[in-house]
Amino acid sequence: MAAAAAAAVASIAEEKQRKLEKPVVTVAQALSIASELFGLEAGAGAGSCKALDSYDDLNFCVRGTLRGGAGGGEQLYTLKIHNGVESQQPALIELQNATMLHLEARGVAVPAPLPAVGGELLVYRELLLRDGATARRHACRLLRWLPGRMLCEVEQPPRLLRQLGAYVGQMDRHLQAFESAAARSRVLLWDLKNVPQLRGFAELITDSDAAVAARRKATALQVLAAFAAEVEPRWGECRAGVLHNDANDHNIVVSDDSADALAVSGVLDFGDIVHSYYVCELAICMAYSMLEKAEPVTAAASVYAGYCAEFPLTAAEEQCVYVLVACRLAQSVIMSSYSFSQDPTNEYLLVTQQPGWIALETWWSADPDEVMGKLEAAKTHR
Repeated sequence: MAAAAAAAVASIAEEKQRKLEKPVVTVAQALSIASELFGLEAGAGAGSCKALDSYDDLNFCVRGTLRGGAGGGEQLYTLKIHNGVESQQPALIELQNATMLHLEARGVAVPAPLPAVGGELLVYRELLLRDGATARRHACRLLRWLPGRMLCEVEQPPRLLRQLGAYVGQMDRHLQAFESAAARSRVLLWDLKNVPQLRGFAELITDSDAAVAARRKATALQVLAAFAAEVEPRWGECRAGVLHNDANDHNIVVSDDSADALAVSGVLDFGDIVHSYYVCELAICMAYSMLEKAEPVTAAASVYAGYCAEFPLTAAEEQCVYVLVACRLAQSVIMSSYSFSQDPTNEYLLVTQQPGWIALETWWSADPDEVMGKLEAAKTHR
């Protein structure tokens, strides 16, 4: 227990440090990195490189051609520049690469890594941090671009959400054959099994209305207590493996299928990859599917039905779902409050906070047996 507590403290310190060690990179610098490290020559025009929304890292969409014709002409690529903390942990970045290559080989569309000019999948460039004076060696990767739109940009009918659940379930089924010592040893606050460590961040929950802040803080603490009472005792009966760990609608790609309807076509951002419990993967996906929905439980039920069709749950895992979904929503709103306190100019960090509170309070105030009844009923409806 002492070792686990010490690891959690280190994870909290890393979470804080990531905000401080996010590099500052201009479009011109990104183009230079793409050319010098990866042999990617940007196309003509002002739109050949643009910064993308990101959490702790920097991502750029670059349109260009790989020298030597390796990419088959002009295409889109993602240039990813890691924060200073993970840049010092190459085993974790190599884990992301290995996981994506494993899934790509099994037909799952992922932004797989491409080699640098020297053949490596991971290279470094020294860059300045936000203070403008401190330099760090930052890991850089060039990733395949997945065409399509983000799930957060489109309507999400039950059919599409069910397909989302099935896609994530299929991914987890393929990941059962993947093993990694680096994933097993990683301690991450965004791993749902570590949700009790968020208690120290709960004081950051604030609102202009003191009564609202008090109610929300109490709800978050109730959820954490339920995790200790209802989920932790069942871990021994739950299956575990390497997880993507962040299947939210900003990381899911959709495109038109043969019937001219939207279909899930890929998954992005393996930065939160961990070795944890598969039921957590489902709970994460369900939690994010509820955001900004008129019927959040119905949305979550569609994801649940799709996932279970591809990767059926055990009885113990089913008993953990209700609390774990609440835990992910609580985790999201607490951590967005903390992250914003460290980087108040990055409004992307607050993207799920208010919708997250609405979803959490709706879910947590519902009768658990009724909710699980709706989830199970969704399996028989298409």
